[in-house]
Amino acid sequence: THTFLWFAEAGSSSDVRVRVSGERFEAGGEPRRYTYVAGVATEPVEVEGMVPWVLLTAGEFLGFAALAFLLAGAGSGVARARGGRVKSQERTRRSVWWHRAAYLSVVAILPAHGAVQFASGHFQLATAAVGTAAFAGIVGLVWFNAYRRDLVLALPWRRWLTLKTSAVLVVFGFATLHIVLFGRIFAG
Repeated sequence: THTFLWFAEAGSSSDVRVRVSGERFEAGGEPRRYTYVAGVATEPVEVEGMVPWVLLTAGEFLGFAALAFLLAGAGSGVARARGGRVKSQERTRRSVWWHRAAYLSVVAILPAHGAVQFASGHFQLATAAVGTAAFAGIVGLVWFNAYRRDLVLALPWRRWLTLKTSAVLVVFGFATLHIVLFGRIFAG
């Protein structure tokens, strides 16, 4: 049940029209979009139309794909870390290739996710700030790992693994916050 109130200047009440659109989810069915056009002295007129239900929108698909690649990067990093620093740097290991490809895919997919969400009209400053923080964390991690090898190699192996794991967990934290606060399923 919804109640809408609006105010009009004296003498203009017969010209006032309000259009309210909403979506209703029925148990086991597809969402239905309803539009009500109402005037002060008229009854609401319901215009019903169906909107196709999709499991994931294009923006959501790209966002979850980025998370999947981040998980693949973290998982391949665990596989790569076995055997210590020297073993982890062997270029012929498949886990090294997966590790790099996964992290670079995240860096490529996340801007596409943001662009699609923005183009779809889902831009909010808070949403963008949390998503940008996650993206900045990934870019920083990739940049540090790829272009500051001197610092990485200067750190003791266990300290580097702890820092890298902590950075990935922080990025996951921002991504989780982004989904819970602004995701279609949670935020409606």
